[in-house]
Amino acid sequence: MLEGARAVHWTCLTLCALALGGCKKTGGAASTTDTTATAPARLRLADLAGKWTMTATNEANDSVLVTYEMMATADTTGWSVLYPNHTTPIPLHVHVDADSVIIDAGPYASTARSGAMVTIHSVSRLRVGELAGTMTARYALNATESVVYIRLDGRRSQ
Repeated sequence: MLEGARAVHWTCLTLCALALGGCKKTGGAASTTDTTATAPARLRLADLAGKWTMTATNEANDSVLVTYEMMATADTTGWSVLYPNHTTPIPLHVHVDADSVIIDAGPYASTARSGAMVTIHSVSRLRVGELAGTMTARYALNATESVVYIRLDGRRSQ
């Protein structure tokens, strides 16, 4: 009689396991849904060509440091910024890396700190027709250097 009870017990366990296996949710690890992230579209300098009004905001305290004009061309030549109270545009060195435009300039005379020279490095992305990014400004005055981290926002003005 013990043998018969054991057989019934194992039969019940096997049926329960099969029933639970049949209730398995679909869409788990064996799902055929493609979840591969698509790479952002490669930015082209031609997408940025024109005149931009840029606002530089201090990341530390949200104060607007300066609003300036940036001229962008469809290639790497002719890019420049013109700060208020400057009569000469400052040339920019630009290149694209995937969905970002990387801009470097300087050293040049700072508009924010009298007597200081500044070198800038920024990375921005074009989102819904506007530029958004970050900039690092390195100021050199006499033998000291300071760094300011800046948030950039730009709107096409032409």
